[in-house]
Parts: sequence; C-alpha cells; structure tokens
Amino acid sequence: MSWDMFDRLVFMLAPNTIFLSPKKRQRHVKYQLAAFLISYGQRDSDVLDVASKLGLGLGTVHLYCRRITRALRELRGQNVGWLGNERKELVSQRIEARSGFPKCIGSGDGCQIRMSTAPEENPDEFLSRKKEHSVWSDSKLT
Repeated sequence: MSWDMFDRLVFMLAPNTIFLSPKKRQRHVKYQLAAFLISYGQRDSDVLDVASKLGLGLGTVHLYCRRITRALRELRGQNVGWLGNERKELVSQRIEARSGFPKCIGSGDGCQIRMSTAPEENPDEFLSRKKEHSVWSDSKLT
C-alpha cells in the first residue's frame, strides 16, 4: 500500500466513533491501521510478531484489528460497488494488456475471511495460524 493510500484510508476511518473512547484516550487511527495491515497483510505474520514490532500487547493487537475491521465494514456501502459497463470494459482491457487474461475485471489474492462462529462440523479444520476460524478466498472475476 502506498503512503498516499494509507493516509487516505486513515482520513476515511478516523471519523468513526469506534475510535473515540469516553474513558481512555486511544492511539491514533494510523497506529491501529498499521497493526492491522502488518497482521493481515504481511506473509507469515502473527499477533506476536506484530506486538513485538510495534511494542504492543497481544490483546491490543487483537483490539486494533477488530476496530479497523469494523470501521472498514461500515465504509463498504460508501466505497464498494459494482462496476458500470464502461468501467468493466476499461478494467478488462487494462488487465488483458498487462497479464494476457481476457474478460477479467479483477482478482483476489487469497484473502483470509474470519468466521463469526465456528462451524458445527469439524471446526478444527477451519482454524487459521492465528487460531481463529476462517476460510480462504481466491478468486478471479470475469
């Protein structure tokens, strides 16, 4: 992620009330976002790695990740949507020019999607390296 995008995301997330605590002053959104991005965006990173890199407690890393996840979910209605036909065609042409994949309008990179509850059958098969129940998504949009 570029610094410009990071700053833009901080600007978008900062007004969310989850980052305002009446009892205790929180670290700025940029620190919480950094913990989230290292935790979920760096290969082979776990909570202990993030905690040691940023000088945070393990519980604090989990808390920051939960806050950022919730704030991002609340932004999705404003920033996530389906492409119009003209935009689909433009994106498809650019992807084909760069990669050779025809009629493709996007792709996923193997994102981990955390489950809110454990599956009833074989829940241990869904445990991630972070000991959370989750599934992996790997997709190509055509």
